[in-house]
Amino acid sequence: AICDVLCSHYLMASPKTKEMRASLWVIGRRPAGIFRSVNIVRLCRTVSTGVRFISGHACGINKNVARAGARREVVEMNENIHSWDPFVLLLIDVQKDFMTEEVDRDFPGYSANVKKLLKFCRKEGIDIVHLRASFQADRSDWMVRYHFLERIPCIEGAPGAAVLPCADDVNDEKVIIKQTFDGFQNPQLQEYLTAGNKQYLLVAGLVTSVCVLLTAASAAQQGYLVSLVEDCCADKAEAHKHTLARYPFIFDRTLVDEIHGRRAQWLEDLEKVRCI
Repeated sequence: AICDVLCSHYLMASPKTKEMRASLWVIGRRPAGIFRSVNIVRLCRTVSTGVRFISGHACGINKNVARAGARREVVEMNENIHSWDPFVLLLIDVQKDFMTEEVDRDFPGYSANVKKLLKFCRKEGIDIVHLRASFQADRSDWMVRYHFLERIPCIEGAPGAAVLPCADDVNDEKVIIKQTFDGFQNPQLQEYLTAGNKQYLLVAGLVTSVCVLLTAASAAQQGYLVSLVEDCCADKAEAHKHTLARYPFIFDRTLVDEIHGRRAQWLEDLEKVRCI
């Protein structure tokens, strides 16, 4: 359905000192839910760029009714702007077998960064999914080429399968066990993301060029937006550097200390996706 939006009385100043006020008049049959989720933020941004809107009064629309509805829309919009609801952190394979001596040497701040990332997500209410590798010693769940190897990582019960102390799950955080490089090969991940209406994935873990990359690539191909938290990923130094530089068409990049400041841009990216 086609919807014409007529807007007047718009004022935006610093959020610390003033509030945003808007009056919106909606004509047409477009459901309110679609209006809230798709158009409101885009329209307000359009106003801020200088596009002139026609007042509802000029069209003979009941101004008081329109303003009351508009205020509700603006409140909901502001709540969405400050919400992390569409986001989820995927923390992948932060286990001893993947933190080799070489990786530990090249990424000395890795554990501290992962702790900081988890602390931030828990404080902000961002859902966390822990993806972990685990294989049976009898080879019954090994990937085909693993059978050609003398040793594989993360055999269940072995010391190397243990989670690094910086990455322990707490409370009811979701833990998903996988026997593949791509976490989406376990259908539990897709089911969890769908049930929670997650749309933007923050991805971190070990190792950058294998399970982190392949899970991120799978997510992108299934319609999610993805950002790698690069200082919470690690690998052999050259592989890490190459992976981050090589795939900008799969994922965005951020640092743990930048996440809070990137939220507005990421929400805008989600808005663009919804408008496609």
